[in-house]
Amino acid sequence: MGWESELHKAKLGHRPRLKGNWERDGFYESFPELVERFDKEKNYQTYYIDEETEHKWEHVSIPSVLDAENLSIAQFHEDYETKCIPSIIQNIPSGYDNKEFVGEWPAKKRWQITALENDTTMVEGRFKCGEDDYEKNIKVKLRHFLSYAKENRDDSPLYIFDSSFDDNKKHADRLLRDYRVPSYFADDLFRLVSENRRPPYRWWLMGPKRSGTCVHYDPLGTSAWNTLIVGKKRWVLFPPYISKSIVKVSGY
Repeated sequence: MGWESELHKAKLGHRPRLKGNWERDGFYESFPELVERFDKEKNYQTYYIDEETEHKWEHVSIPSVLDAENLSIAQFHEDYETKCIPSIIQNIPSGYDNKEFVGEWPAKKRWQITALENDTTMVEGRFKCGEDDYEKNIKVKLRHFLSYAKENRDDSPLYIFDSSFDDNKKHADRLLRDYRVPSYFADDLFRLVSENRRPPYRWWLMGPKRSGTCVHYDPLGTSAWNTLIVGKKRWVLFPPYISKSIVKVSGY
């Protein structure tokens, strides 16, 4: 089965209501103009006042943009984590952590598109890019997904969001060697339970332009850290007091 056939089948399973017409709104044509407008904005200069503690807050930049090259664990914990301030910490994949250089992540090179295309361990593996109406995982070969990522014109393309890559020992051994948990996030209470009882806690993500996820909570309302290795990703964050009816668009 070629990549076109496999990905067509995956799309029909993931969003059958579209009946295969994933290009109907023409986002492929309008997306570059949207990106250009976003790039001109001051992306990190939004401001937030917590309604419940308004008298305690000054205007705070959300997210705070920090740098691992000069950020200590204590400073991050005291000034940002305990205050629940969403933060971007730069230069972690480049090798910095807790104000020290500890070595660049192998993922910086090994997760580039060309490197993955030539990686025999990874390219024939199957990764989750959606679910069908019966909540059964839809998986495709990475080799085929990479071809799809280059060629598709979909409004909202399929997106690899895989928490089960460690079911395949070869993939797990390969991917888990490519990064390290930053010291800022070393505390993990779910380590106190067995592997088969803890909720999903690590994912491998990949998507072409225009792809992404809808609004969601992480399992059991836990906090999460994400690292961007290639490309750009735009986030939308809502304060906890925003009602579900606002953030969850009906009929998505």
